[in-house]
Amino acid sequence: MKTLKAESIIKAIILAIFMVMGTCMSANAQQTNNNQNVRQRMSREQLAEVQANHIAKVIGLDEALTKKYVATYCDYQKELWNIGPRLKRNSNMEERFDRSRKIIDIREKYYHKYKEFLTDEQVQKAFNEERRVMHHMKQNIKGGMMKRRARRG
Repeated sequence: MKTLKAESIIKAIILAIFMVMGTCMSANAQQTNNNQNVRQRMSREQLAEVQANHIAKVIGLDEALTKKYVATYCDYQKELWNIGPRLKRNSNMEERFDRSRKIIDIREKYYHKYKEFLTDEQVQKAFNEERRVMHHMKQNIKGGMMKRRARRG
């Protein structure tokens, strides 16, 4: 009789140990995922700086010009962000035209700023590379959304 009780107690202890281990492993996995998300997320200012450095590298700028380009590009992005988010498709056309004009005005303003220290060809390459990078990011965002939907589905 005592051995039966002892066996039951031992089984209960082993079960409790496995439950604690499972909980710890689950918590550790969640912590790892949270750490990866924190590492992957950057502020938009940091992202703009990474983009600017990438563009500078693609168009072949030296260190001094890269520094100047990155600072100017970050200012450019801040002005674009100040316009606000994209308007919805069902927005008033006049509001959409107004937003488009503001974007064009900012792009033209920075075109002239870039021309102060870049050649025409470098400015053109920079704008083209920016467009390519933005398109690539948009595709990645869409792809990520599709994958998440497929996992849920």
